[in-house]
Amino acid sequence: MAGGEPTPVPPGEGAVPLEECGRLLRSWSGWVSLDWDRAWYPGTVPVPLRATGSWFERWCPPA
Repeated sequence: MAGGEPTPVPPGEGAVPLEECGRLLRSWSGWVSLDWDRAWYPGTVPVPLRATGSWFERWCPPA
């Protein structure tokens, strides 16, 4: 976060507790939406969606 403004960073490099979020996701039975922040932060270095997909595959609830 620079100057109090949130700045998107690659998964695992920010302040979001991804391990805790993943554990919560495993017990979730509703919809999950993953968004692409580049549309709202055009100056941000593009982060491959592959990293987010890998996180989701690791933690997604079994079908």
